Amino acid sequence: MGKQAIVVHLSDEEANTLRMWANAGKTEQRLAVRSRVVLLASQGLPLKAISLQTGLKSNSCLKWRKRFIQMRLEGLKDEPRSGKPITISPEQRLEVIRLA
Repeated sequence: MGKQAIVVHLSDEEANTLRMWANAGKTEQRLAVRSRVVLLASQGLPLKAISLQTGLKSNSCLKWRKRFIQMRLEGLKDEPRSGKPITISPEQRLEVIRLA
């Protein structure tokens, strides 16, 4: 018998925010995919199904589900990295890419 899927419970506000991040064209794709992982987990899907639908490995889906459970929406954002901080905004970066 297989493991029972962990269901992530969302508030209405969290569900709305995750849907917005997952579907907005300007959302950074990493955040959009992480949002989809949590939304699928809230439907009770097992990791294997979430992995198939998002294109992420099961371990990555597990990581983002756990981080959401521990830190809620903030857990889906990138953690600070070492090195020089980014000096241009995401909007400026998108404009440069568009111009290129």
